[in-house]
Amino acid sequence: MERLTLEEAIVHAKEVAEKNYRGADFESIDSIDDDIKANCIKCAEEHMQLAEWLEELKSYKEAEEQGLLVRLPCKVGDDLYCIVNGEVKKLKVHSFGVPDFEITDIEFKYVDGFKIARFVGEVGKTVFLTREEAEKKLEEMKNDGSKK
Repeated sequence: MERLTLEEAIVHAKEVAEKNYRGADFESIDSIDDDIKANCIKCAEEHMQLAEWLEELKSYKEAEEQGLLVRLPCKVGDDLYCIVNGEVKKLKVHSFGVPDFEITDIEFKYVDGFKIARFVGEVGKTVFLTREEAEKKLEEMKNDGSKK
């Protein structure tokens, strides 16, 4: 079976909506007609909503393909961890910035103090999503230092 493209899905959803709007365009005689009409209108509205969501998805996919979409590793308010002076420090994500297309800055507040630090780091290398990851990296750093 051939896969449906996003564009074809949008066209199909709009066609189904249009058919259902047309199917609801008649004079009701009784309550059964009212139910049929209401179901047609409901189906049409749901398919129009689906078409809108698919169009929004399509625009995001196009932006991603053009390199215009930035995927952030976390959200404002999340806890992250870094290594400072041989210790794992807990950070709170305060904001994000994109000074150029290669770097995403994450601004943190230290949880144990009031300092706001602008820290440019790489998640998984200098900033970690979990305390366990940061502690593992700290151990690696200590082991590398003791081997020298």
